[in-house]
Amino acid sequence: MSNDNCSPVKIDGHTCSCILWADDIVLLSESEEGLQCMLDNLSHYSRENGMDINTKKTKPMIFNKSGKFLRRSYKFNNTQLFTTNSYKYLGFIVTPSGEITSGLIDLKNRAIRAYYKLKNTMGLYFRLHPKITIQLFDTLIKPILLYNSDFWGCLKMPTNNPIENTHMRFCKDLLGVQRQTSNTGVLLELGRIPIMSYGRKNSIKNWSRIHIQGKANQILIWSHLNALDNELKWPLSIQNYLNRIGIGGRDINEHVEIPTMARMTDIFHQESFAEIHREGSKLRTYAKLKQEQGMESYIHNITNVEKRIALSKIRLSNHDLMIEIGRHNKLEVNQRICLLCPENILEDETHFILKCKTWSPLRRELLSKTKHLFPRFEYLSTEQQLKTLLANDKIVYHTATYLHKALELRRFILNKYKNNS
Repeated sequence: MSNDNCSPVKIDGHTCSCILWADDIVLLSESEEGLQCMLDNLSHYSRENGMDINTKKTKPMIFNKSGKFLRRSYKFNNTQLFTTNSYKYLGFIVTPSGEITSGLIDLKNRAIRAYYKLKNTMGLYFRLHPKITIQLFDTLIKPILLYNSDFWGCLKMPTNNPIENTHMRFCKDLLGVQRQTSNTGVLLELGRIPIMSYGRKNSIKNWSRIHIQGKANQILIWSHLNALDNELKWPLSIQNYLNRIGIGGRDINEHVEIPTMARMTDIFHQESFAEIHREGSKLRTYAKLKQEQGMESYIHNITNVEKRIALSKIRLSNHDLMIEIGRHNKLEVNQRICLLCPENILEDETHFILKCKTWSPLRRELLSKTKHLFPRFEYLSTEQQLKTLLANDKIVYHTATYLHKALELRRFILNKYKNNS
């Protein structure tokens, strides 16, 4: 049996196809009777040619629009074959409805196991050298997450995308922030883009190879032409996506994935910066700090992990100041007051870093270093002072030291007060 047998034929009046693909035999029929006829022919062929078919790995599956598991049985070499509701074909799980969520979840689970193996092996070095960790993730884990994405990358993703969720888990673990931290802020802080952008790129590159260059075996060429004739999802989803992001005309060539990737990256940054500057955004402080694309330099410059995490938490509003705790508790903004000040003052990042009298001794040390580096610091506006302390490479290490001490002390005081009350 060879690839030449892939074109549809009539067997006892039933339209059938047979494909030999990566040492697997795939039998396709428009009817159950046709499939049984093909199995009978395969049984006869294997006996005539001295071939053994492993029936333990032979699984019938009935595809249908409803996705229901249809229980049927077929006979092959005096063995009953029972239909299955899932099958891993070429490393990707296939189900009767043709949905991709099951396959994506399987990829996520495999990637998570590899990720935790990497994380445990690295130990303290996981956060100590972020650039090396990112390179290892992209080399070892990312290919698992994007496996086979040259076919599923441009299809409609589930709302709770397991591939993107795994990528975000890694990014937040690396920064030391909690899971509820804004995905947009975390990606901007690390200078990364959604991992699904690479999945779409792979899919578009594969589409270009088949549709434009024609560099594929005859089975795939025929399958693609059939998909175009019947307006099936895969080619339509790619063409619609290219139209949606404004790629067309001269850009549609054999290397269309290159301008597509550049365009996807540009769109992500445009939408992300618009989001963090939106009125009422959780990242109100971050919007004042983040001005350019790329990883923030403090992430690899500050080697003290605890201090770096404290800075990341304040920058990304992933802290337990009242401005954030009150938001989770659905308090009005004017009710999110500092618990350590006698006056009813809003406890936000500006108050905590520059105003709260409780931290005056710690702040005095920070400001003495700041005034030495920036003689006119005291004449800056409050917003400019905050931006200098949280974003300027000359002082940001000292700010991180102050934040680490102040946040730890604040937590200790509030816990002690809570236990005594």
